[in-house]
Amino acid sequence: MRRVKAVETVLTVVALCTLTLVLLLLLPPAISKVNQRRNATLDSFLTIPPIRVQEIAASKEEMLVQMGLTAEASGTFALIAPTLSS
Repeated sequence: MRRVKAVETVLTVVALCTLTLVLLLLLPPAISKVNQRRNATLDSFLTIPPIRVQEIAASKEEMLVQMGLTAEASGTFALIAPTLSS
């Protein structure tokens, strides 16, 4: 019975050490790659000119109109700027 307990303890320690090593060696590079890809994606979004964004929005709105929907039905809302009168 003592031998079984000792083997169980050794296997548990080996499993925990293996898990710790995997987490310490593999997780930081994976997180780093995710952060790099996130930054690259955000940078690529920032390179899109505002005029192109407006064209995409207009195209989407036109598609919604063709399907018989409104912008409110799609979950997007247009911001109407107040006009200043003198």
